[in-house]
Amino acid sequence: MQSKIAGLAFLLLATTSMPSVAAPTADDAAKIQAGLDAYFGKELNLVKIEPDGEIYKATLDFSKLIGTAKDSGLELSIPALEFSLAPEGEGKWRLKHDGDFEISGKMADKFSFKQTMTELSVDAEYDEELGTFTSSTGSVKTIDLKEEITDAQSGPASVDAHVEDLSAETTVTANEAGGMDAKITEEVGAMVVKESAKIAGSEPIAAQMTAEKGTTEYNLTGVKFKEFMALADFLGKHPNKEAMLKDQAIYKVLLQAMLPGFLNMAGNGTLNKIQVVTPVGNVEMDKINFGLDMNGGVKDGKMKESVGIEGLKIPAGLVPPYAASMVPKNFNMDFTVSGFDPATALTSLIAAMDMSKDPAIPKEVEGQVLMQLLPTGKVDITLGKSVISNDLYTVTADSTMSAGPAAMPSGKAHINIKGVDEIMKAVQAAPPEANLQQGSALIIVAKGLAKAESDGSLSWDVESTADGKVLVNGTDVNKLK
Repeated sequence: MQSKIAGLAFLLLATTSMPSVAAPTADDAAKIQAGLDAYFGKELNLVKIEPDGEIYKATLDFSKLIGTAKDSGLELSIPALEFSLAPEGEGKWRLKHDGDFEISGKMADKFSFKQTMTELSVDAEYDEELGTFTSSTGSVKTIDLKEEITDAQSGPASVDAHVEDLSAETTVTANEAGGMDAKITEEVGAMVVKESAKIAGSEPIAAQMTAEKGTTEYNLTGVKFKEFMALADFLGKHPNKEAMLKDQAIYKVLLQAMLPGFLNMAGNGTLNKIQVVTPVGNVEMDKINFGLDMNGGVKDGKMKESVGIEGLKIPAGLVPPYAASMVPKNFNMDFTVSGFDPATALTSLIAAMDMSKDPAIPKEVEGQVLMQLLPTGKVDITLGKSVISNDLYTVTADSTMSAGPAAMPSGKAHINIKGVDEIMKAVQAAPPEANLQQGSALIIVAKGLAKAESDGSLSWDVESTADGKVLVNGTDVNKLK
């Protein structure tokens, strides 16, 4: 919700040129008001600007917007939001908001929700020349969300969430190559999320998740803020299909100008002391780590995701006693997909788009776009050094692979396991009814193909070739009998 409020505040400042340090006057307020009305549409009466001593007061009134939503069966309750706008000179403005905030809504026989925030605070500096906020801080003391699903088809369900001490800080600077660079950091305190659901013909299911503290940090480069605002301004002035068709050529130019959207977005986060209460017992984790590294709509497409868990504990009895020693306590993995070209594909989609036709993108263009997206007919998939471990064993692996509609899958992997003998003992200790005899045989074969390392671990270099061969430490496993 903080991001939604910040977005509305951004539009307040970015959609009009405002007077500078001179004392606020009714005429200046009217000029700002006219610019905002041109963007949002005067009939919505969404924003009101008025002098307030040495500053301006901006009020967001959602009442007419709520009335529009009610026509579709959605009843909303959103209070007016007040911001202070203070000129600081040299084209810079200070925006502030403090107070509690509550929003609720419902749709008959479908759902209802209520979200409450206490001690919401926003403090940001806007730079007219850059067309964006160059710095901002925000905080919320508590957030409470209650949601009820009453849809007869999907069955009843509910969500009850409580979050404490959420804070965020953002800084934005100009990128010499174009666009803006942004750094975003967030912290969150204790949280509790309760969920329940009832599926027809089954017993109700309930779960609860708690965590003590979480942090995230993300960096974005080359973000097209100004181009995004130009597109947003266009959409605000073209509220229906007829208006869009009239200026479709302009719309396509604006879409093209927005590319690549951003150059790169990379970041990571952690969540600590997680406990999930389920009908079969508690699942606990000391920490969850996650990360993201992706390029925007550039020719060098890339998507990397990582996840890790430390100190995993599962409910007693969830697995048989003989398998308890095999459950991992820690693991981390990261996957990267690269070798695709979203820039060329997106440019072709925009060029081919014709909203006067159905579909707007011709079917014959879809195949061409796929070829442009995958210029070599494949993508590269990389597994970074990943680890799964507990007190009994440690498994590490990394791999590279190519796959796609125009190429047979091929790649290489390196696998190392410390504790193979201990794994074998655990498998052999399983009772006959566990049917793990085949697992013992596979371990024996794997040991026969392995390379012994100096630390007592075993390793395997695996290669899959485009002609269908699978080599393990140089041995063609297709020839094994």
